[in-house]
Amino acid sequence: MATLCFGEFELETERNRLLRRGRVVAVQEQPLRLLSLLLASPGKVVTREQVCTQFWPEDATGILDDNLNTLVRKLRQALNDSARSPRFVETVPRQGYRFIAPVIRQGDPAQQGAPVNLQKFSGRPWQWLVAGCVAVVALGVFLQRSGELLNPDSAQPRQFESVAVLPFVNTSEDNARDYFSDGLADDILNRLSGFPGLRVVSRTSSFSIPQSGLDARGIGELLATDALVEGSVRRDGEQLRINVRLVDTSSGYQLWSRSYQRQLTDIFSVQEDIALEVASALAGELQSDLNNSQRVADILPAAYDHYLRGRYAWHKRTEKDLHGAVESFEQAIALAPDYAPAWAGLADALAVLGFYDYLPPAEAFTRARGAARRTLQLDPVNASAEANLGYVALYYDWDLQEAEARFRQAIAFNPDTSKAHQWYANLLVAAGRFDEAERAMRRATELDPLSLIANAALGWVLYHAGAYPAALEQLALAQELNPDFELVYLWRGWTLEAMGDLPGAIASLRENVRRSDGGAIGIASLARAMALNGNEGEARALLQDLDAQGAYLPAYEMAKAYLALGESAAAQQWLQRAVVQRSHSMVFLNVDPQLAAIRGSTEFRELAARVIPHR
Repeated sequence: MATLCFGEFELETERNRLLRRGRVVAVQEQPLRLLSLLLASPGKVVTREQVCTQFWPEDATGILDDNLNTLVRKLRQALNDSARSPRFVETVPRQGYRFIAPVIRQGDPAQQGAPVNLQKFSGRPWQWLVAGCVAVVALGVFLQRSGELLNPDSAQPRQFESVAVLPFVNTSEDNARDYFSDGLADDILNRLSGFPGLRVVSRTSSFSIPQSGLDARGIGELLATDALVEGSVRRDGEQLRINVRLVDTSSGYQLWSRSYQRQLTDIFSVQEDIALEVASALAGELQSDLNNSQRVADILPAAYDHYLRGRYAWHKRTEKDLHGAVESFEQAIALAPDYAPAWAGLADALAVLGFYDYLPPAEAFTRARGAARRTLQLDPVNASAEANLGYVALYYDWDLQEAEARFRQAIAFNPDTSKAHQWYANLLVAAGRFDEAERAMRRATELDPLSLIANAALGWVLYHAGAYPAALEQLALAQELNPDFELVYLWRGWTLEAMGDLPGAIASLRENVRRSDGGAIGIASLARAMALNGNEGEARALLQDLDAQGAYLPAYEMAKAYLALGESAAAQQWLQRAVVQRSHSMVFLNVDPQLAAIRGSTEFRELAARVIPHR
């Protein structure tokens, strides 16, 4: 069987599957066929006409370009590649595509370990060196595998290096207890994350799986994980019955299972027992890195119940649910003032309320800072709290240096936290360091591949970098994950406006306004696009309706709308109001494409110097 190796990937041609560091990558058949086509001629341009002929020989609908763009986008997603800074698939403008990485063929006796078409690297000595190193590694792997085939007893037992915790099923008679079963699974996930050498799939990705209809093997391929933790919870008053099982995703076989009957007052000890037994079943005796503040067993059951309600609401991310999360976390804290996870949850909820302009920044971010600081007093290595302090430093203090230090510290505390990498990428955008921002956001999507916000935010990064076609491709991928995610339509509208497609921008922003129930940022952005398109009357009417509501308004977005209407004085007034508000968007003054027209003015330069004097 021939295997084509490039970077950290292997394409098994006969089995028609793609692996990344030994784990199967979830990718559809047609993107795999495109990969095979490109790998057949690495370093050479495969024209758009060749691809279309190969895939749609009889198609005469006139939408082949859209089909082809979608196909390439899905292949890049599988390879975690970038159209803007490609590692593997390069776009050759007005021609086609080229595979640019060194390729090594394994498993073919005639070409064992030989590079494929290495003449393409003439004039690029470093690529010869890379190809030679890969060939040496490939030969070593081949010899090792050959030895295992000749001597089966020498093969090592299967190693379990990763696990995903699926949401537990609520089998209580009260369906409103879903928050409890989800929260229990979430806490077990967090405890498993404390075991060195065990990679735990993020909550966002693992909790999106139950509605997929996939079996254990399919879930394992989709999440690139070796094992699954599944369970059910039945709660009757203070009595708990918890059933847990561990499943091998390569075979679908059950590795371990157990039932626990406990009192609610024992909830922390049973979480610890489950995490220890799962970890032991996966990799033998392990020592957890979780500190004592996360193992406290003297929290009142009612406080823990409020905490779980808060987390359940926070993950929904609507304005109503975020306010509900704050209330639940505060109730937990009132009953258990030293419970660090409740303080961390409160900081999370307040920070997001401030970012989405659901609360005035002065209220949201200052309270978030206080909650994060209290968390770190109770739990000095809490990565989430450290990241929240970076978030506040970035979006409220406008202090990029302090924010970067905090994000780096959060990543040092927990390198596998997608949130810290995502927020760090936001800072890098504000600093104009777009290549670094793209790498950081891609790392966030790698850690949490099904995260809606991380995938959509990668499109937002590319938009600010001026890579508009790539931004649209990425936002389309995020939309495929969840067509109801409102931010996709907002950021697509901005991108289409930058590309000059004002009717397309208006349509997308209308969709954002509809899906966000009339969110002020969406309405202001829609008014801007309408003004640029010549619909000044409608634009003014939208802005006047917003202003008449008397509620907190996103002054930064209002300023950009008035700028599109040609009312520079009104735009300046709204920007000054944004300064007074401490609007989080002000950190993007120097990189926002919608402000390019006034960036050279004296007034703008003075304003930018006030906001970010460190730059």
